[in-house]
Amino acid sequence: MIGEMHVEQLKREFVDKKTSMTFSDPNVAWTPDQVRNFLADQYAHLTNATIRGPKIFPDKIQYEFESNIGVKG
Repeated sequence: MIGEMHVEQLKREFVDKKTSMTFSDPNVAWTPDQVRNFLADQYAHLTNATIRGPKIFPDKIQYEFESNIGVKG
């Protein structure tokens, strides 16, 4: 037998740049937008946050929430 291939899904994490808080993935089936909307129930400043990423690391996939509150355009 030649070798077995083992595939492992990378864990996602979500970083709130405003508070520097890191959140684990609440549901792997959700899109990053759905995760943001879920977290915005508790962290209102995320409601209109921009999602940056993904950044791929050897052990995880990371998305960042960048709040648009207080930013002049």
